[in-house]
Amino acid sequence: MKAQRLTLLLAASLLSPSLAHAAAQAQPPEASQPAAPALDRAARKDVVEALIAKIDANYVFPDKTPAIARALRRKLASGAFDAAADPKAFVEAVNAVIEAEAHDKHLHLAWSAAPLPPLPPPGTEPDPAMVERQQTMMRRLNYAIPRAEVLDGNIGYLKMNMFARPQYAGPTLAAAMAFLQYSDALIFDLRDN
Repeated sequence: MKAQRLTLLLAASLLSPSLAHAAAQAQPPEASQPAAPALDRAARKDVVEALIAKIDANYVFPDKTPAIARALRRKLASGAFDAAADPKAFVEAVNAVIEAEAHDKHLHLAWSAAPLPPLPPPGTEPDPAMVERQQTMMRRLNYAIPRAEVLDGNIGYLKMNMFARPQYAGPTLAAAMAFLQYSDALIFDLRDN
């Protein structure tokens, strides 16, 4: 299998954070995913090298990219990824290396059996169909606002897992804030943001 068929999503500065988060959180049920093709050593190497190139060109912390690249190449050369013929297992193994080096939960590799639409060039408007797919995923996630409640003592609590685009998420956030408007104090939980 050619590495080009393995679709990669890189988060952090590499993609729209909301798209990456939504894609990671709103994967279709396993039953609707096509069967995962096996990855051979050449495909794994192609994916690792493409990943390193993307990280090197786009990662927001360029000082971390050499260590990430060395660790990924070392694991690849040692055969540590050989047991990961299944793309999902391979992605998990690669992400473990990235996490150990970058200490950044926003930077990760994701796999989709179905090809993803190409991202628009920087500075251009995204395809309307792509925006609608992203918004469908974000609506399913309640625009990354999983909790709004009033705690004991009339303390408002709002959990926000990301800052979604206000033109789309504004009404959801406004509704959450309206619910909490009579609280004596507010807790904004951004720990997973």
